Amino acid sequence: MASKKRPNKPDAVNPAIAPRLHAGDQWRGVTDPDRCLSMRAHVFKLLAVLFVVTFHLNDEAAELQRHIPKATWEPIFFKSINRLATKAGWKSLREAPLPSQSMEVRVWIGFGLSPLQGYSLRQDGSRWTGRYIVESFQQTNSVAVRDIAPKSGWDKLWTRLIQLDLLALPDSSTLRGEEMVTDGVSYVIEINRDGRYRTYQYGNPQEQKWPEAKKIISIVQTLQDEFTK
Repeated sequence: MASKKRPNKPDAVNPAIAPRLHAGDQWRGVTDPDRCLSMRAHVFKLLAVLFVVTFHLNDEAAELQRHIPKATWEPIFFKSINRLATKAGWKSLREAPLPSQSMEVRVWIGFGLSPLQGYSLRQDGSRWTGRYIVESFQQTNSVAVRDIAPKSGWDKLWTRLIQLDLLALPDSSTLRGEEMVTDGVSYVIEINRDGRYRTYQYGNPQEQKWPEAKKIISIVQTLQDEFTK
């Protein structure tokens, strides 16, 4: 006579394990949301740190585009510029690009019998800073450096300098008909902005017939009027 088959039944839960299973179910609903929120916060922090590090690395890794005239004045005059800037603790403007929201212009005056002097105009976002430097002929390795601010305000000064084509004037070596003068005074402009560096020079512009020479004279006169105490 065939025996009846009993339906399959799950094995009975081990009494020693059951309390622990129930305890895990009881706490899972409480800890998982907190754990997820903590993990999300941690991930966001890591992403933020990664973004900042990547941003700075990109800034540092960016290569500065240099536009330097192949003219006889450049190595000679920059020997004096670099010497004076080093004494004052100024970094070379042609070594690396500035941050994306920054710009700096330097105007150097001299290179003859008069002491070499320089103006630095820097913009970082909406903030402007100015510095002035002059070497001393009486004392060896002596320089005077001070902070400066324009009398009419930075916005008016910058507008005036832009109108005089401070950022766009060509180097005098590209212009024809230069009047050669012994000694005198020369002006060198340096610009570092938007990942680009350029420099240009005008020697004895008061003796030149170019309209650009008149503009560089006006640029220097404007700076002297604004920053002279």
